Amino acid sequence: MKTELQPVILAAGKGSRMTELTNKIPKCLLPIANKPMIHFPLTMLIEADFKDVIIIIPDIYENEIKSQLSSAGYKINMEFISVPYKQDLGTADSLKQIHKRLISDVLILSCDFISNYPLRNFINFYRINDPSLTVLIANESSVPNKGAVPGRKTKFKTDKDIIGIDSQNPDRIVFFNSEVDFEEFVNFKLSMVKLCPNINLFTSYLDGHCYILKKYLINYLVNEKNKISSIKGEFIPNLIKSQFKRLLDTDQYNPYNEKHHEKLTKDNQTDDEIKRSVYSYLYVDDLKKELDRFDPLIDRDSIEKCIPLNYPDSLLNCSSVIVDKAKYLISRSNNILSYYEINKLANILVPDHQNADFGRAQITHCLIGNHNKINERTSIKHTIIGNNCTINEKVRLENCLIMDNVVIDELCVIKNSIICNNAKISKKSTLTDCVIASDEQIAESTTLTSESIVHTDQMMEI
Repeated sequence: MKTELQPVILAAGKGSRMTELTNKIPKCLLPIANKPMIHFPLTMLIEADFKDVIIIIPDIYENEIKSQLSSAGYKINMEFISVPYKQDLGTADSLKQIHKRLISDVLILSCDFISNYPLRNFINFYRINDPSLTVLIANESSVPNKGAVPGRKTKFKTDKDIIGIDSQNPDRIVFFNSEVDFEEFVNFKLSMVKLCPNINLFTSYLDGHCYILKKYLINYLVNEKNKISSIKGEFIPNLIKSQFKRLLDTDQYNPYNEKHHEKLTKDNQTDDEIKRSVYSYLYVDDLKKELDRFDPLIDRDSIEKCIPLNYPDSLLNCSSVIVDKAKYLISRSNNILSYYEINKLANILVPDHQNADFGRAQITHCLIGNHNKINERTSIKHTIIGNNCTINEKVRLENCLIMDNVVIDELCVIKNSIICNNAKISKKSTLTDCVIASDEQIAESTTLTSESIVHTDQMMEI
């Protein structure tokens, strides 16, 4: 049975901007507020009453991801499709891999999209306005995009997007690029400026990597022999620019125009060999439906000429829904800074969590998981602790993220640091602004500042 929207979660990323954390943990399972990262987009789908979801995952972590998510009790049917981890596949490449499973319009979410925004609002905009592409944008991220980062000696600054909104049609997104694509000046084509002379540009806006794509856009991505590998970096900007492109002869091809079809194939080219833009796919899918409503005796070529082609009335409509940061939490957890900062908002992400009683231990503004052993003579502030950890006496933790199965021996002082699964910090050690990767052991009386401890051979595998 065909559904209105098919949700797809992209969870096959390697976490290339946070390799210190993902050397032994799949990115989608990195803990945020003691939940796997993918928990948050899954929860958004469940709250929007979706019953099924396709999740694209890396093949080397297939069993681990399936096991953890299947046993978590999510009230949604999860279909896992694995893609080769060792191949350098982008998000668009992953989507191409599953295109045969996509039979309707597609709702795409990244596993690192963290928000409490109700997805129903986004979907209702799509239902009412019926755009070709719908992009979810925040007027600002809920976490800082620059600042001190554990494991690095210099301050970290994330790449910004440059997003253009038509001031006369505020739902229309007309420009979408990363600032790294430009050295000094941002250039606009004259053809675009003529059709859209008033553009508001924003560098504070955050692309949530949450999109709704019409089915014909998926057909275009898959069938055209293009080199598009990234959804955000290439496919979305390509579609937005196409709103202003002049149509080619091949763009106006449709099944009803036999003379035009004959012209295009005079050199014995097949339909698949003819280079066409996204507009030809739009005609085949949407225009065909419109023409079918008319009497077969009516001149279809005349009808086609009445179809609006130029922006803002073109059939290719790229729209945006802008979320107010003041009302909702919204972030992309795709680098160490955003990952570390979003964990500081655990009280918003899991507001109903109750910590166990650890006696006289001084625990202030913390989120603590299950089956932990915490000595009463400890001081823990503004810290998240996972499951099955051991915190021995006279340990001081402040602004830290401690994952599962970590052992911290007595007299350790750890501040502003991330300690990954199965790590051990031996006694009398002092760590400040550090990242300790999974399975690492820190020797007794070690002092580290702004260091990432991870085996080189593990980093090379990423």
